Amino acid sequence: MKVVNSQLEIRPPADTYYWSANSANLYDDIDMCVTMTTITEVDPLESKAGLVFWYTDANNFYVFELAPNGKASVWRRQRGKWLAQVEWREAGIANQGNGAINELQVTTIGSHATFYVNGQKFEELEGSPPDNGQQIGVFAASPPTGVAAFGFDNLTVTKP
Repeated sequence: MKVVNSQLEIRPPADTYYWSANSANLYDDIDMCVTMTTITEVDPLESKAGLVFWYTDANNFYVFELAPNGKASVWRRQRGKWLAQVEWREAGIANQGNGAINELQVTTIGSHATFYVNGQKFEELEGSPPDNGQQIGVFAASPPTGVAAFGFDNLTVTKP
């Protein structure tokens, strides 16, 4: 993870996922937005990146993911195990491939979360937010066949 051309760039090693949570603040209800660029996809099915929310610790959080093939999903990491919350499916107007730029947005109000890609609603779910506020962050994963790279820019967090 490093800053390149004023955006945060993440390049996980092959067959690895990486996330980083911002421990500088705890948030209650949020409207979080980021501009995500697919720099190098390697494999449009297995590369993915997105936003971490309802983060408690390294073994307990949620992530809204977008793959370079235009499909999105939501996952929960609970006690170190990955649990699908929203299965992979087309994300409507998601831009695809290398160089694609997409705006990802997560809005949480209480135990309700809503997900958007480029301003279009993707999905909603009821989940389990942390009792004493959430941390937020970014996520990226590389396929077994090589190193994917994603850029994150213009991260904003406001009250919904």
